[in-house]
Amino acid sequence: MMSCWLPGVSANSSLEVLRWMFSNIKDLCDPHNTQRFTCAGSKVVYNASIIWGTIGPQRMFQQGQVYSGLMYFFILGVGRPRHVVLS
Repeated sequence: MMSCWLPGVSANSSLEVLRWMFSNIKDLCDPHNTQRFTCAGSKVVYNASIIWGTIGPQRMFQQGQVYSGLMYFFILGVGRPRHVVLS
């Protein structure tokens, strides 16, 4: 049950933080702003597509690779919300 509505809560809270940033941080996407914030653009999408398209998740997460230990956190991610709800 929790895993059905928590992604929506997460997406909405991220969207609200982004809306707050655009309305309260002066010159947010300007490269010369005082807080040094930058806006993600096509470079971020390009890098992500290279990582997931060329390298692929199998080469990063399969047994013996650098990030193979992170796969155990998916198991924890399934069990932990149930533990919190039931306690």
